[in-house]
Amino acid sequence: MRAQVLTLAMFGLGWVGCGNNDVCHRGPAVCADTQGKEAACPTLATSLTCQAFSAAEMQKCEDSLKSCSAADLSAINAWYDCIERVPACVNGQQNSFQSAVAACPLPNQTAGCLVYQ
Repeated sequence: MRAQVLTLAMFGLGWVGCGNNDVCHRGPAVCADTQGKEAACPTLATSLTCQAFSAAEMQKCEDSLKSCSAADLSAINAWYDCIERVPACVNGQQNSFQSAVAACPLPNQTAGCLVYQ
Protein backbone atom coordinates (compact mmCIF):
# COMPACT_ATOMS: atom_id res chain seq x y z
CA MET A 1 0.00 0.00 0.00
CA ARG A 2 2.73 2.48 0.96
CA ALA A 3 4.64 1.61 -2.22
CA GLN A 4 1.56 2.48 -4.27
CA VAL A 5 1.26 5.83 -2.49
CA LEU A 6 4.94 6.51 -3.12
CA THR A 7 4.56 5.62 -6.78
CA LEU A 8 1.60 7.94 -7.21
CA ALA A 9 3.30 10.72 -5.30
CA MET A 10 6.46 10.53 -7.36
CA PHE A 11 4.54 10.31 -10.61
CA GLY A 12 2.31 13.21 -9.65
CA LEU A 13 5.07 15.40 -8.27
CA GLY A 14 7.07 14.82 -11.40
CA TRP A 15 4.42 16.80 -13.26
CA VAL A 16 4.81 19.91 -11.16
CA GLY A 17 6.05 23.04 -12.88
CA CYS A 18 9.76 23.63 -13.23
CA GLY A 19 11.66 26.24 -11.29
CA ASN A 20 15.26 27.13 -10.56
CA ASN A 21 15.93 23.58 -9.34
CA ASP A 22 14.36 22.03 -12.45
CA VAL A 23 11.57 20.15 -10.71
CA CYS A 24 10.39 18.65 -14.01
CA HIS A 25 13.63 16.74 -14.50
CA ARG A 26 14.10 16.01 -10.83
CA GLY A 27 10.89 13.97 -10.35
CA PRO A 28 11.85 11.06 -12.61
CA ALA A 29 15.44 11.17 -11.29
CA VAL A 30 14.30 10.95 -7.66
CA CYS A 31 11.97 8.10 -8.60
CA ALA A 32 14.80 6.18 -10.29
CA ASP A 33 17.10 6.80 -7.30
CA THR A 34 14.45 5.47 -4.90
CA GLN A 35 13.86 2.48 -7.16
CA GLY A 36 17.55 1.67 -6.88
CA LYS A 37 17.46 2.03 -3.10
CA GLU A 38 14.62 -0.44 -2.72
CA ALA A 39 16.17 -3.05 -5.04
CA ALA A 40 17.81 -4.94 -2.15
CA CYS A 41 14.38 -5.68 -0.66
CA PRO A 42 12.66 -8.35 -2.74
CA THR A 43 9.15 -7.44 -1.59
CA LEU A 44 9.66 -3.82 -2.69
CA ALA A 45 11.92 -4.25 -5.71
CA THR A 46 9.18 -3.87 -8.33
CA SER A 47 6.91 -1.35 -6.63
CA LEU A 48 8.17 1.68 -8.59
CA THR A 49 8.03 2.24 -12.31
CA CYS A 50 10.14 5.20 -13.40
CA GLN A 51 10.63 6.63 -16.85
CA ALA A 52 11.83 9.86 -18.36
CA PHE A 53 9.18 12.23 -19.66
CA SER A 54 8.52 12.49 -23.37
CA ALA A 55 8.98 15.92 -24.94
CA ALA A 56 5.21 16.49 -24.73
CA GLU A 57 5.10 15.46 -21.07
CA MET A 58 8.04 17.71 -20.28
CA GLN A 59 6.30 20.61 -22.01
CA LYS A 60 3.15 19.96 -19.98
CA CYS A 61 5.22 19.97 -16.81
CA GLU A 62 6.91 23.23 -17.78
CA ASP A 63 3.57 24.81 -18.70
CA SER A 64 2.14 23.94 -15.28
CA LEU A 65 4.62 26.34 -13.68
CA LYS A 66 2.05 29.10 -14.10
CA SER A 67 -0.07 27.42 -11.41
CA CYS A 68 2.78 26.88 -8.93
CA SER A 69 3.94 29.40 -6.37
CA ALA A 70 7.51 29.76 -5.15
CA ALA A 71 6.36 28.14 -1.92
CA ASP A 72 5.01 25.17 -3.92
CA LEU A 73 8.35 24.65 -5.64
CA SER A 74 10.23 25.01 -2.37
CA ALA A 75 7.99 22.42 -0.68
CA ILE A 76 8.34 19.98 -3.57
CA ASN A 77 12.13 20.34 -3.60
CA ALA A 78 12.18 19.83 0.18
CA TRP A 79 10.21 16.60 -0.30
CA TYR A 80 12.64 15.46 -3.01
CA ASP A 81 15.56 16.28 -0.68
CA CYS A 82 13.98 14.21 2.08
CA ILE A 83 13.37 11.23 -0.23
CA GLU A 84 16.95 11.46 -1.51
CA ARG A 85 18.26 11.25 2.09
CA VAL A 86 16.44 7.94 2.72
CA PRO A 87 19.10 5.24 2.95
CA ALA A 88 18.97 2.16 0.76
CA CYS A 89 16.68 -0.62 1.89
CA VAL A 90 18.35 -3.53 3.66
CA ASN A 91 16.83 -6.96 3.04
CA GLY A 92 14.73 -7.90 6.04
CA GLN A 93 14.34 -4.26 7.09
CA GLN A 94 11.66 -3.22 4.63
CA ASN A 95 9.58 -1.64 7.39
CA SER A 96 12.45 0.71 8.30
CA PHE A 97 12.79 1.76 4.67
CA GLN A 98 9.07 2.33 4.30
CA SER A 99 9.00 4.30 7.56
CA ALA A 100 11.83 6.52 6.36
CA VAL A 101 9.95 7.23 3.12
CA ALA A 102 6.72 7.86 5.03
CA ALA A 103 8.54 10.35 7.27
CA CYS A 104 8.93 12.66 4.26
CA PRO A 105 5.76 14.76 4.35
CA LEU A 106 4.09 15.20 0.98
CA PRO A 107 3.89 18.88 0.08
CA ASN A 108 0.56 20.64 -0.27
CA GLN A 109 0.52 22.65 -3.48
CA THR A 110 -1.59 25.55 -4.60
CA ALA A 111 -4.72 24.40 -6.42
CA GLY A 112 -3.79 23.59 -10.00
CA CYS A 113 -0.07 23.21 -9.32
CA LEU A 114 -0.18 19.43 -9.43
CA VAL A 115 -1.03 18.28 -12.94
CA TYR A 116 -1.75 14.62 -13.69
CA GLN A 117 -1.94 13.12 -17.14
